[in-house]
Amino acid sequence: MTTDKHPNRRMKATLATILTIAVLTGSNLASANNHTRCGKALHNAASKEHLCRHLLSEAQYKFKMIKAEKELLLTEYLALQKTHKELLHEFETLKGEVEPLRDAIRREVEEQIAAAEKLVSEVPEFMTQNPDLPELVTLFQLMRKLKASIAQGEFELIENSYTELVAVLDDIPSYAVFREQRAEAERAAAELTRQKEEDKKRRQLEEYKLLEEKHQAALERQRLKEEEQRRAGAELKRRNEEAIMEKGKQLVVEMRQWIIKNMDTDDIDQRLGDLAELEEAINSETFGKILEFVTKYVDADDIDQRLGELAVLDEVINSRNIEMIFAFGTRGEPV
Repeated sequence: MTTDKHPNRRMKATLATILTIAVLTGSNLASANNHTRCGKALHNAASKEHLCRHLLSEAQYKFKMIKAEKELLLTEYLALQKTHKELLHEFETLKGEVEPLRDAIRREVEEQIAAAEKLVSEVPEFMTQNPDLPELVTLFQLMRKLKASIAQGEFELIENSYTELVAVLDDIPSYAVFREQRAEAERAAAELTRQKEEDKKRRQLEEYKLLEEKHQAALERQRLKEEEQRRAGAELKRRNEEAIMEKGKQLVVEMRQWIIKNMDTDDIDQRLGDLAELEEAINSETFGKILEFVTKYVDADDIDQRLGELAVLDEVINSRNIEMIFAFGTRGEPV
């Protein structure tokens, strides 16, 4: 039997082998685990992609369905809109046809009610004039029925009650005579009313014409009065201007004579200047300037009073006070 001379060396080699095998085995196991995890991830990714494709397909299908439904609703809406317009046009057409009919029916109802009310007012008078009529009780009952129908306001009841009462009255000969007499009285009353209205209008027209004539006459009198006052004022002003001009001319003569007699006085230049201005004022008919010189040189007892009246006259003429002008003009003499 052979004895191992290096037992420790072999044991280390064995341990190294075992460790190598273990390392290789662990590496293989880790690689296998990694492959497993990758496979699961790929499977999951494929599943999610399939799910997404499925959901996308469903969404596209629903979108197509909604779009088709929208187009259908739009088509139906357009059809309903067209129908609405047609119905509205038909309604307006029918309304135009119904309105005249309704107005005619309303007029018929109003006329029927008016005829019924008139008949109710006539029958009592007819019965009063003919108390011995055999149909008196019947007329009374039918008249009360017609009055009740009118009070209820039911057109059919009014029409039926009116027809019944008229049927009975038509069979009474004296009622026709009564109606004719009543119609004649109504015509006479209407004619009398018309004549009264015409007479009233005629009187009013005559009164208006009379008032208008009086008004025009008063206006004419006022116009003539104002015209007379204006003429009087103009004449008064003319006379006063003539008087002023005459005084001015007299003053020129007097001033010339005075200058000839007093050529050596100290104020001769002033006198000559005043004479020239006065002559210029006379030539230009500047009466206000003439008055200044008359006031300055003429020694008359009443000159101040006359000049004051002339100033008042000018003011009155400028203010167009006709009465004051007339008052001045009727004095008969220049101011």
